[in-house]
Amino acid sequence: MSNALRITKKTFTWAVVLLTIAWSMGIAALMPQTAYAVDCPELEAFDLFQVDGSKAVYLLNADMERMYFPHQTVYETWYGTDFSQVVEIPKADSAGNACIDQYPSGKGVNYRPGSRLVKTIESPSVYAIGPDNAKHKLSSADVAKKLYGAKWEDKIVDLAPVFDANFSVGAAVAEATPHNGMLVKVSGEDTIYYVEDGEYLEVDGDLDSWVAASVQAVTQEVFDMGGEVGGTKTSASLTEDPTQMGSVPSEDEDEDEDEEETSGGDLSASLSANTAVAATLADGTQYNNLLTVNFKAGSKDVKIEGLTVTRTGLIANSNISGVSVWDGDGYRHGEIMTSFNTNNQVVIGFASDPIIVAAGTTEAVSVSFNLGTSAAGGTVGARIASASHVDTDGGEVSGSFPIDGNIMSIVDGSSSLADAKVEAQAVSAASASTASGNTEIGETKDIGKFKFSQSNGKGKITVEQVVFYLEGTIDDNDLKDFTLYSPTNDILGSAEWAVDRYVTLKLDKPYEIDTSKNRILTLKATAVDGSGKNFRVHVQNDYDLMVKDVALGYYILPYDVAAGTAWTDEVASDGWFILKSGTLNVVKTANSPSGNISAGTSDQLLAKFDVKGVGEDMEIRKIGVKIATTAGSTDLSGNVSLIVDGTTLLTFSGDYSAALYSTGSQRTLSQYLYVKSGETKVLEVYGNIDSNASADTYQVSVGNFYAKRISTKNFADNIPSAGYTDATGNVLTVETTSVTFVKDTSVPNKTVSKGATQLIGQFLVKAGSAEGVCLTGVSMSFGGTGNAPTDIQNLQLLFGDEEFGSLVSTVATSANSFTANKCLEPNESKTLKVKAFVVSTANSANLVASTTSYTYIGKVTQNSTSQTNSVVGQTTTLGSPNVILTAASDASTISAIRLPGESQQVGKWKVESQYETVIFKKMTFQVRDHTFANDTSAGNFGSFSLYDSADMSKSIGTASYIPGTGNGYVRFNGMTWSVPADSIKYLVLKANVNGSGGMDVASVNTFVIASDSSTDMDVAASNGSLTTSQIDATSGDNTTNTHFATTTYYLYHNAAPTVGKVSVGTALDTSSQSKLFSFKVENNGDRELRLATFTINVAATGMTATGATTGTVQSWELWEANATGGLGTQLATTSTCQLTGGALASGCYYNATSGSSVNVSFGEVNDVNSLLASLTVAAGGSRTFILVANASGAANGKTTGTINVTPKLDGSTGYSNGDSNFEANWNDGPSGVAPLQYFYTPVGGSENSTAYAASDSYDVVGDTLKLTL
Repeated sequence: MSNALRITKKTFTWAVVLLTIAWSMGIAALMPQTAYAVDCPELEAFDLFQVDGSKAVYLLNADMERMYFPHQTVYETWYGTDFSQVVEIPKADSAGNACIDQYPSGKGVNYRPGSRLVKTIESPSVYAIGPDNAKHKLSSADVAKKLYGAKWEDKIVDLAPVFDANFSVGAAVAEATPHNGMLVKVSGEDTIYYVEDGEYLEVDGDLDSWVAASVQAVTQEVFDMGGEVGGTKTSASLTEDPTQMGSVPSEDEDEDEDEEETSGGDLSASLSANTAVAATLADGTQYNNLLTVNFKAGSKDVKIEGLTVTRTGLIANSNISGVSVWDGDGYRHGEIMTSFNTNNQVVIGFASDPIIVAAGTTEAVSVSFNLGTSAAGGTVGARIASASHVDTDGGEVSGSFPIDGNIMSIVDGSSSLADAKVEAQAVSAASASTASGNTEIGETKDIGKFKFSQSNGKGKITVEQVVFYLEGTIDDNDLKDFTLYSPTNDILGSAEWAVDRYVTLKLDKPYEIDTSKNRILTLKATAVDGSGKNFRVHVQNDYDLMVKDVALGYYILPYDVAAGTAWTDEVASDGWFILKSGTLNVVKTANSPSGNISAGTSDQLLAKFDVKGVGEDMEIRKIGVKIATTAGSTDLSGNVSLIVDGTTLLTFSGDYSAALYSTGSQRTLSQYLYVKSGETKVLEVYGNIDSNASADTYQVSVGNFYAKRISTKNFADNIPSAGYTDATGNVLTVETTSVTFVKDTSVPNKTVSKGATQLIGQFLVKAGSAEGVCLTGVSMSFGGTGNAPTDIQNLQLLFGDEEFGSLVSTVATSANSFTANKCLEPNESKTLKVKAFVVSTANSANLVASTTSYTYIGKVTQNSTSQTNSVVGQTTTLGSPNVILTAASDASTISAIRLPGESQQVGKWKVESQYETVIFKKMTFQVRDHTFANDTSAGNFGSFSLYDSADMSKSIGTASYIPGTGNGYVRFNGMTWSVPADSIKYLVLKANVNGSGGMDVASVNTFVIASDSSTDMDVAASNGSLTTSQIDATSGDNTTNTHFATTTYYLYHNAAPTVGKVSVGTALDTSSQSKLFSFKVENNGDRELRLATFTINVAATGMTATGATTGTVQSWELWEANATGGLGTQLATTSTCQLTGGALASGCYYNATSGSSVNVSFGEVNDVNSLLASLTVAAGGSRTFILVANASGAANGKTTGTINVTPKLDGSTGYSNGDSNFEANWNDGPSGVAPLQYFYTPVGGSENSTAYAASDSYDVVGDTLKLTL
């Protein structure tokens, strides 16, 4: 599909439109006004009604006008399939009095905004529906897809003109920006927004299913184009005004649940639409949501710091075991309060964890009750009694107080509810907080285990949230990454830190425990600080657990000792963990130096170590150092230094001593190193490499630290350990300065043209790993069959892209010297390119460039080295420029029919340039006919244009056809088309194909390159135009070529059929009039087509023969389709032959079982309505046809299995030398049986006497129709 919105009729056909009008108007809509003698019910604005006996439904607007629903699908976008609100009024009495006449006729109700896309039957333009009965044109298919999804076309409804008049036309939707009235969400997210004036309003409340179906999931990019997220919009308001005439009270005026306007730092409160409906609750359950309040902030953020909740209903306060407050994301704020005052109220404060309502936004806050196991019966509800019962950080609180939730009934749940028992398990820690340390800082351990049991066998339970308490001296930032695991080690939930010693784990998904089963859940955490501190893990209260009865949906009150008894406190008796005292972690730094170093290097970095304080701050006073070397290695010269952050902590001699090179020793720092707990310092060790070192190795280790513990005020020695194995650097090897010089194998041997500067060699130069080097000199020599002094001039070297030394104008066979100073870093490599000018008189021979010597110097050591080994480079052959011209073969060069039209491809050639860039200045193409003779009077062509296939936007030349004896060609002069050396390009020849009256009807033409002589072609290189020996039809032919590189054959027609399948489904209809195949014939030419005969091939599999019975398909009919794709007019019929499943039929039959198929032909001989003699398709028009057959006997003799029937127009396409059944040298059908035979009359001519049969459409294969028994 193009980017323009062009589609055919979709959801509704004309037949459906007529039914729609009947549904919407009804008989009553046509009755005249009269007096009202019948008993008419009183109706109000926005009532729905219908007249007794009629299906039409009406809506009264604010002016008491009746508005009709054009179709049931319109009604369903507002009300779904619920017709319970529709009032039935009497029909007219015998005197003609009708209740409906009390209500003047108004316009129709339109689809709800954002629910559908619409178009008219007459126009392809597609519109989105916005508010206020407006439609908005979608500018492109891309915009529609981004806003309404990949299947946006399925949302399109065709409107009859009478219904389209109900819409006004609003501004077009030019970009993929969500428009007013849409319901959208970001793909992968759940929050739904309503689009209004460039703002996203979050939908508050659950959506009815028919409304939710119109929510569009868009990408984040599309969502971000729609503006900012603003306030809220209630779900009920989306469908409250189907008239869209602005006459329904606004949300701000709703007294029950909509919000009041707020300003400044004030807060408004209103009952949320999501408040729980009245229901029955079971005792022994918790977290029962009784009240949800919407709090909306004004222009400033507001913090809700507490609520006073009043209990309503008939229940004793003692039977309510907990009251809690929750935000809209499901997180609890404040403690769970367990006792009411004498006013039946609890005060829940949460100033330290407030609910923040951002300016201009709404936050839903819920109140939940826990019901004790003794409640047994009664009723209960929750209330926010007054504005003073909402504690904020400032500003006024407004609203219609009191705000009450629904009253819930309470029943005894003991006989039905599943139970949950929770018991702490042993964790193999310590039984007292005073025990010795058992946990390392940085260690991850199991810190709590709790067994959850479903004991009473009354159903599955799920664990959704657990709140753990940390007893002891631990701080919140001492433990990190709390993670709860299942018995199978699956992660159930996690929290990074504790808050006020509490760890709240909201499980990623509910963890299910089956009936009468138990599971032990394990809590793990990592100690990150807190040296010397202790802790153990509790589950203090039953309300710290959220456990649900899966079947009944209640949160139940767990117990820990016995069912029905009060919760105590679950903690393991051996659950004490004591963090060990402070220490150091010392490891090699990831980027510590490795590999090779150079002799004579001063201040060489030998190693780097990460030193981390663990448990508490540490002051390091001594560090042990050891340097291991290979036997016979040269000692370090000068001093060894220990440095942190640029500060030298210690300097000592690098001379040999056993304490340094053998055993290692602890050394007192001249400046102490302070490392905070959790902080990492990088310790660097530097030394000097002796200039006499060669192949020596050095490896530094540190350990045996001595440090003061700052918090516990004692000293630690031999940390991490007394040895030197904890932190060992990499082995460093002394390497002498080096350079490698090799041929660059990525550059092949090649042939270059003369008379130009050419690349004749390329090498790779790479520095060794010990140090960087500077290349100071290179000497070049030349071998091969050529003679460098006479063949090349102006020799130069390029180091990368920089010139190396001076150009050598007169080249010698050897000792061509270059001096420079170009440097490389260690292990860095660069190319060294050898270039020279190849003189035009050079021998047709080859040259081989070689380096005979090179010199370099070390960047650090300044050691100078000279190498005299020869490195042989590429072989370069000195040649002449050459061009190879051949016909191209690709998807664009398939033989085809050319109809009248401009700029049509008629030829394509591959052009390959060798050795040098060439310029095409002249090109001649000869026109040839179907016999391959020169066509000197071709009438098919107007003007010609020649293109480089890489840029079809502009031609490289234009020309005209030159007719006449000895001519018949197209010549392009004055071109400057360039083909770079050693590259391939493509030439495309296009022509304006003449229309009827000028074209040679049913003729075949092709194009060839006329010749490579200077008369027909001029291709220039650096030394002038190429000769015929330099222009080849095949590589290396080196001869004169004429009439070569034959390109595609094309057939030229005034008109020809384009045929396409029209689907009839995939099920085989075993009726006497079964649709087997439908196809559309289009005429894209400029003359009317007359269709004469049709031949359709039908094949089948699976039909069988049993006894005297055989499966048959027979009695063939050809029909023209009507406007809806059904049977329109019968054209022809034939019963001559049948397709069978065996050899039992009499007369003409084809046995499908043996692989035969039947060709069914229609023409004037079996015409039933005298139509085939003049069955025409107008220029630019089309007609659709259907093959029908009697398939009622297809399953004869078969009781199981599958029958498949496949029809097709079995033809061939393209040029075919010698095929002259219809058009000369052109394919038609198998054995001369053409699927379609046709005629037309050219301008100024007469209709063809012999039928034409060519088409580019074949084979046209229909649907495979299947019958499964």
